[in-house]
Amino acid sequence: MVKPSTTETPSSSSHSVFPLQTFLVHLICGVGLGAGFWVAHNVYSTKLVSHPSDTLRLIWVIESPIVFLLYSYFWKNPDKPR
Repeated sequence: MVKPSTTETPSSSSHSVFPLQTFLVHLICGVGLGAGFWVAHNVYSTKLVSHPSDTLRLIWVIESPIVFLLYSYFWKNPDKPR
């Protein structure tokens, strides 16, 4: 009987993310969302109820680079294009 090997190949290795990293990613995304609302309300004086498209556009402009950078850092296989 052949014994299975204990070493894993790079393609089958699992990429684990620690709970603290997950918490920090969500915390940073939440702070970015709060910063987007703050900038929209205090700097540009737009409110979500009165000017929804302007407010959501500002939030999107602020939040999207944060999300792109954070989640690309935790991408499982960065050498393989999607």
